[in-house]
Amino acid sequence: SCFQEFARASFNDEKKKDRLDCGLKECSHCSKSRSGIVYFEMFLVLSKLYDPLTRKHLQSIDTAEANKMNFHALQCLDAALAQKFFDAVHYDNYDLIIFCRLRLFYLLKSIRKQTVYSVRSRLKFETFEETTIGHILIETKKYRTAIDFNRRNYEKYLLNINEYPEFKKLLYDNAVVYNYAGSLYYAANAFLQKSDVGNDLTHQYLEKAERLMREAILENYLDCFNDYLNNTGLLCRILNLQGRFAEAKRILSPCLETTQRLFGPSHEVTKSLLALDAF
Repeated sequence: SCFQEFARASFNDEKKKDRLDCGLKECSHCSKSRSGIVYFEMFLVLSKLYDPLTRKHLQSIDTAEANKMNFHALQCLDAALAQKFFDAVHYDNYDLIIFCRLRLFYLLKSIRKQTVYSVRSRLKFETFEETTIGHILIETKKYRTAIDFNRRNYEKYLLNINEYPEFKKLLYDNAVVYNYAGSLYYAANAFLQKSDVGNDLTHQYLEKAERLMREAILENYLDCFNDYLNNTGLLCRILNLQGRFAEAKRILSPCLETTQRLFGPSHEVTKSLLALDAF
């Protein structure tokens, strides 16, 4: 297609080679971010172009360069698979796509470990890989596995901050905390649908998830509105699941007012918060 040809041309453009995405994430005319099937096709082409096995003179590529190219190829492939263009074919293969992305990130981890990075870069890569894997595990609905993985990731995150306090701002990733709380929430929600699971475990999960989200909101309220938005939404869902509807509305209200002012009443984010407020 013309989009695939455009991706090839961008890959061969010397001015764009300093960026992994070769300038394909945004439209050059309107600067809007691309998404959906167009994004998918372009990044699928990029993943093939980065793949060292597609090069004619493979023998001239050393191991370090091959690892770098493989790393970039897998990153582009994941960017393609992560696109949700919501047609019937996509829905029918959604589980397969999720497990492909999970396998892909373990391959990324394996390649990354073969390359020597500075402590700063290594920790940054590790945080991104682990949080993405943690999110994918939640999507697989293997909630006990997701809880174990995200708890270990959260504990590792706290240890890293303690060992490298100078990197605290760099290492802070709301997704680490959000994934852990989210896995607890979704597990509790699933357990409530089953009569053979005791209420004590559900209560423990929701209590832990609530504490994590309250701490996260205090941590990043002034730093990142998107994190505040996501954390507030999850906290309110946790409270609603506990039947604490009035408390959830009280917490949601200022967040909803700010969202309506910033994005307007017809924005998808505003609509999702209004739906949450309707409980």
